[in-house]
Amino acid sequence: MRLNFKKEHSSFEAAWKDGVAKLVNLAAEKIREKQNLKVVVGVEFTIMKPIDAAYEDAKDTIRTIHAHTMPEAVCSEDAITKFIRGKKGDLQKRMQAIIDHQEGSGWALKRVDGLFITTYTHKPSRGSSYISTPTALRNAKLGLINIKNEDQECIKYCMLYHQTAKVAHCDRLSVLKKVEDKYNWEGVNFPASFDDIQTFENITRCALIFTATSAKEKSTRYG
Repeated sequence: MRLNFKKEHSSFEAAWKDGVAKLVNLAAEKIREKQNLKVVVGVEFTIMKPIDAAYEDAKDTIRTIHAHTMPEAVCSEDAITKFIRGKKGDLQKRMQAIIDHQEGSGWALKRVDGLFITTYTHKPSRGSSYISTPTALRNAKLGLINIKNEDQECIKYCMLYHQTAKVAHCDRLSVLKKVEDKYNWEGVNFPASFDDIQTFENITRCALIFTATSAKEKSTRYG
């Protein structure tokens, strides 16, 4: 999705001020259609290298190029607003770096032609219901607790367990459902994505650490 300017802007600052609100609106419309996107913010601009006036037939060398940020996951309308507005400095630095690395010296910004966003469908990692414990982790000495819930609220049962005495049978649903939960789950969806986990951490002022195990039983730690 591209935003073209009706008037010419000779600086990135002016172009950004003129176009960022419109760019946010375009992105918000897109994420209302389909949440969980990876988003790239970009700028198209024209640079010019003046030619020595001693050559009568010479003309200024002009190039139109673009710069863009790296793709990042954005999962809500509120997040897309913060994300795009927060990319101003990054995008400006990338644009200047491209100008500085042009072959030869003397290249300068002539005008900013437009701003754009590119989106990609993104399927975030989420928790789920009960999954059988991998063979390599079934040794009782490891102390792993795998709660056998049938809904999608596995992370909530985990946090309920940590509010028990952690003795025999405390991992049973019949016990966990009687625990008075001290945590606030407002704004957290189930099954929980990494964004939901971040929401929970921000509300409760606590940090969670996760370990993911692949089919080859190699572990990756998140937290």
